[in-house]
Amino acid sequence: MLRAYMHKTFPRYSDEYIDYCIQYAYSPEADCNGFIVLAADDTIVGCHLFFPIKAFIKGTEVNTCWGHDTYLDEQYRKECSIDFILKINRIPAFGIGVTDVNKKIQESIRTTFIPGLFTYCYLNAYVCFCNFFSSKRIESVRAPKVLKNHSEDFVLVHSSSEIKTPNDGFWYKEFNDVDFVRDKEYLDNRFFNNRAFKYYVYTIRGHSIYFVVRPILFRGMPMLSIVDYRYINGEKIGIHDIVKASQKIAIMNHLAGVVLVSNEKRLSEKRQSLFTLKRELSLVANRYLKLSSDITINVTSADADVDFMRH
Repeated sequence: MLRAYMHKTFPRYSDEYIDYCIQYAYSPEADCNGFIVLAADDTIVGCHLFFPIKAFIKGTEVNTCWGHDTYLDEQYRKECSIDFILKINRIPAFGIGVTDVNKKIQESIRTTFIPGLFTYCYLNAYVCFCNFFSSKRIESVRAPKVLKNHSEDFVLVHSSSEIKTPNDGFWYKEFNDVDFVRDKEYLDNRFFNNRAFKYYVYTIRGHSIYFVVRPILFRGMPMLSIVDYRYINGEKIGIHDIVKASQKIAIMNHLAGVVLVSNEKRLSEKRQSLFTLKRELSLVANRYLKLSSDITINVTSADADVDFMRH
């Protein structure tokens, strides 16, 4: 029933994405179910889904989740919307993006809004205009096996075993208040074995660093999305190297540029070029997580459903 309801409610979603939500998103170890549904007369009329994930929150490893794909049939919104939102918000969860109406409700129930999450758009000036009017979805790109970097090269990999993951998959637990796991199990389920899209994963041999890209349409322009990344704080190679490497892939595939969702301060401190754009996104943590708005946290398109919303 849920699969049929999602097909009806979100017609743009592929079978592979819906299967991913239902099959991979449920974890018996998590402190939340895979989804909440509202039913009337044995028919689903609303849903809210979760992606369970391990997190390191203020020194403690916990099972939490990302909320996504919230919908309530219009004829039930006046009658059930507040109760539905309150039910959803009893689950300790994070989320990205809220409507203006939902934002007012979330503020009234003391949801924490964490500032500093942006969508960055790095345009390639000499190709963006010729690609501007393209609207055809790009299924794949030409991904080089090696991307030259100033010190050590990025290489294309096809398995999580080729990525050096530190601290049981918690890359930033010594630096951040909140760190979401990126271990081999996560990387396999989210990227290497995920049939919703084709992902391209790069690392540097012997270093704890990786980034993931795929082609998308962003406001009608063919772009390359940096879906996810991790690297060890303090090393010479970091986020700006990842952006530059991704721009090389975009240029060789005649894409208009690179898109990245991140709240990393280094990106706000250094502007890549005159053709860099950014737009703030809502990052929320509900009241049951007991977090303040000034926490340190790393978020990318791989969290919640931001990546899956783009085609």
